[in-house]
Amino acid sequence: MVSPDAERFARTVAAQVRAEIAAAGTTVAGVARATGINRETLDRWVKGERALSMPTLYRISVAVGVDPHVIVQRAEERFAAESASHDVSRVGEYEITSDGPGADHALAAEHGTKKSEREQR
Repeated sequence: MVSPDAERFARTVAAQVRAEIAAAGTTVAGVARATGINRETLDRWVKGERALSMPTLYRISVAVGVDPHVIVQRAEERFAAESASHDVSRVGEYEITSDGPGADHALAAEHGTKKSEREQR
């Protein structure tokens, strides 16, 4: 079974590929013609409906003029930013402390204890 984070990262890579295609001033159809990839198949890949293989990512990167490692690096940055934004709404509830998080707190609480709990102590 593929982890939810792995699936989300695959969708993030697909979103970055779409962004690179647009930034190159081309379209999915244009990249499909340039790479010899079936347009419908490429469309499914860039929509995140199917995971991109490394050889496919390489072919797309050549067509858009961006090294494949740069696409992955940008996708990693996007993934990290999206992951952080999922926690932002809870961060204000927590304070970094030397005694660490309470056992019943996840995500943002991994780095502290809930402020309201500290105030009650």
